[in-house]
Amino acid sequence: MLTVSQFLAEYDEFQSLNESKIQSVIKSASDFCPVETWGQKHNTAVGLITAHILTMRWLQVGAIAASAVQNAKGKDVGNRMESDSWLTGSVWGQQYLQLRRGLPVSGFVP
Repeated sequence: MLTVSQFLAEYDEFQSLNESKIQSVIKSASDFCPVETWGQKHNTAVGLITAHILTMRWLQVGAIAASAVQNAKGKDVGNRMESDSWLTGSVWGQQYLQLRRGLPVSGFVP
């Protein structure tokens, strides 16, 4: 499993965050990247998802405000969690999608 120190060595822009918060996100990110599926790329995938989640949390306040404006204008902003589009909002999410495209295709997606 990816450790906080390994994560921070690769993604030093998150040094100012509380390590227990990073650890919690690493644990959550691991659910997206089962080691049985990712094999040797597991830590890379978990790191990318962790960086993405942390970044999106920072951006969430702005997104909530933008959504409220769009709703006030009568526009439906939809649910971005229904597809992979929620991962396109950061460079790390995009890198994760690229990495995932390289995985062997199987009949079961955990």
